[in-house]
Amino acid sequence: MLLDTNAISEAAKNKQGEGKNLIRLMTTENIFPCVSIHSIFEIRKRLDVYEKFLDVFSLVPFLLLKTHQQIFEEEVKKYPTPDLKEIVGFAFSFVNKDPLANTRTFLTKLFSDPEVLRTEKAWDKELKISLKKNFSMSRSSSNAFDADRFINESLPQYIIFTIPRWVFADKKRFINLQSNAFPSIIMMLYNVFYRFYDDKRKPEENDIFDMLITSSTPYMDIVVTEGFQAETFRKIRNGDKNDLLRRLEIKTLSYIRN
Repeated sequence: MLLDTNAISEAAKNKQGEGKNLIRLMTTENIFPCVSIHSIFEIRKRLDVYEKFLDVFSLVPFLLLKTHQQIFEEEVKKYPTPDLKEIVGFAFSFVNKDPLANTRTFLTKLFSDPEVLRTEKAWDKELKISLKKNFSMSRSSSNAFDADRFINESLPQYIIFTIPRWVFADKKRFINLQSNAFPSIIMMLYNVFYRFYDDKRKPEENDIFDMLITSSTPYMDIVVTEGFQAETFRKIRNGDKNDLLRRLEIKTLSYIRN
């Protein structure tokens, strides 16, 4: 179960409510919470919430997912069949005897790494290579037809720009690139489209974090998110020819409030 930043913040700020409910869901429905490192980047912008996150999620077991780039690298290795069995970077649980399995200890060590800090500050880099400057909409508002066009045009460009040596190393692969072999990138691009190409909506800074967080959703069973992102997932599921979200249960924040 992927918790987006809003869900994580709710659980952190309401230890006796949403925090306890996460544990209840784990024990009664056999659900294990998953957290993206990009959500932690976002939460760290508010130190008071981050401290509460460390307190609550030192008690709540969860899986820290691989970064969007690591998931993409795994898809490249598995090309052309994106059958990823493991997208977890680290497991925080009561049975993990690793000294670093404590959330506060692990993240304190992680954020002492200069490379991680550089990554945290470079969160807008992915957006710059995802936006397609010359893409023209057929309508002023986002729609499934233009979303499909955007994916078809943007995905090959993204792959070639990001890993050109891999693409051009095999002539047949270059000529017949199997774009549907990269679900994480397709999902990110869908979110770019619905967040940045709708004239009726003004983009927000956290849109970029949300875009990166969604890279793991094709490999999830459940996602807990706020209303706009939930509706975006429904639009993607209804219009996506690759059927990436066919098994995804889309839940809003009320799921962990009850």
